[in-house]
Amino acid sequence: MNPFFPFHAIGYKCNPFRTLTDDEWGEIAILPEAILDAANTSTHLQILGEMGRGKTTTLMGLQAHLKRAGKRVAYEYIPEGQTRFYTPLDDLEIFLLDEAQRIKNFPKVLNLREVRLIFASHQDFTSHFARHHQPLATLELNSITPDHLRHLIEKRLTYFALDDSRPIHFADDAIEYLYEKFGSDLRGVERRLYESFQKLGEKGFVNAKQPSRLSVNDL
Repeated sequence: MNPFFPFHAIGYKCNPFRTLTDDEWGEIAILPEAILDAANTSTHLQILGEMGRGKTTTLMGLQAHLKRAGKRVAYEYIPEGQTRFYTPLDDLEIFLLDEAQRIKNFPKVLNLREVRLIFASHQDFTSHFARHHQPLATLELNSITPDHLRHLIEKRLTYFALDDSRPIHFADDAIEYLYEKFGSDLRGVERRLYESFQKLGEKGFVNAKQPSRLSVNDL
């Protein structure tokens, strides 16, 4: 095993559950039809959910989706302690805003009637939009199915595999375990799988030419 590229021994370019770049986030995101349908309308859209439920992933995926559709779109994340956004809105059609609840006097943003807002928040702004007589759709990300969880995991494994064979697969009991333990907490799933794959990479656990199936005992 090459100590500089330990994950090559198990068929991957890197740990497939590491932190993603913005471009990777957009390419890996799996967006349910309900989200795509809502994004393809002209109504403002708020995406609600607890921490780790996939709000940022959804926004990054929508950014890539909307850019492919030829829309003029920009994304900005509001870090803790910041109370305003800095993205120039001139010539934008859609503004994707992450952690909108951190913006001071967020209702003032609603005066930007020429720009459509798609934002993620821990706070429900339905009443604020109603007072400004602007339509708002809401999507909540506090639930997930085992099948969707499997698809998310497989997308990561496929994206970072050295070739199309994708040597590692997840047994049903592994998916069931992750679903029962973490539910819709996708960040928790990601952290657990990152640690599991770190161990696999260090041990050179799998021969890249021989597919392996991970069970609950491997997690």
